[in-house]
Amino acid sequence: MVTTSSTDSSRLVLFVPGIMGSSLFLDRKTAFGTTQREQIWGKDFEENVRLFNLHSEYLNPIHPNDIQADKVIPYFENIRLPLLPFRIRAQEVVYQSLIDFCTHRPDGLKLTNVVLDSTE
Repeated sequence: MVTTSSTDSSRLVLFVPGIMGSSLFLDRKTAFGTTQREQIWGKDFEENVRLFNLHSEYLNPIHPNDIQADKVIPYFENIRLPLLPFRIRAQEVVYQSLIDFCTHRPDGLKLTNVVLDSTE
């Protein structure tokens, strides 16, 4: 969410990242009755792919509210480029440019990260 810090607070911009543009966490109940929170999608792209290869059931949890969105992903890291004859790791900017634009404005725009609760 972007708001102005001046006295004119009539400007409000709500930014909703695209699919897989936020970190995702899976909340699962353990055998002991506690909740275990595990990140299932984040900025480490290679780890995301590895996790979903090992645990495809994470994509279809028992309860839809078990998956919670968190902060916007500024960039992906550890992206392998398979078409090249050698392995390199690259960083791909997702929302970092937009975040920088919103947080470094001379007109007083401020970026506030708000995670919306799907139960409300």
